[in-house]
Amino acid sequence: MSEIRNVTTSAAVLGQILATLRSAKGLKQSDLATTVGIGASSWSRIEKGDSAISIDQLRTVAKVLGKSVGEIIDIAEAAEQEATKKGVEVCNSSVKSSAAGAAGAAGAAGIAAGMATGAAVGSVIPVFGSILGGVIGGALGAILSNNDGKNKL
Repeated sequence: MSEIRNVTTSAAVLGQILATLRSAKGLKQSDLATTVGIGASSWSRIEKGDSAISIDQLRTVAKVLGKSVGEIIDIAEAAEQEATKKGVEVCNSSVKSSAAGAAGAAGAAGIAAGMATGAAVGSVIPVFGSILGGVIGGALGAILSNNDGKNKL
């Protein structure tokens, strides 16, 4: 019997960070979508990790959020490390179906389908959305707060 693994993607982690920063600024998804020139549903997919954000879009969003692209990437890397410490494997977004490892094409396709629907497939449990937020939420709080404990989002 294979071990059950919790898996997410780098895009989902970045999306969770962008959603957290956006909320802290009191912005709606549609506000950022308009700023980067895409529809609200497209921005929603970015925050869910279902779509990639371009570097130009990330630069624009970073300015609106009062962060640099580097700061956002640093936060995402720290959050990925925290997720890993909590038992969540973070896969490259472009190869999320490879989380099956040596399971073969059929297994990889099943896992990709499971990740897309949020269902557990085989030995992989996809971690996205509010579940991912819970996993990395503490890390975000620690990363984004200053020494006196006040949030500096």
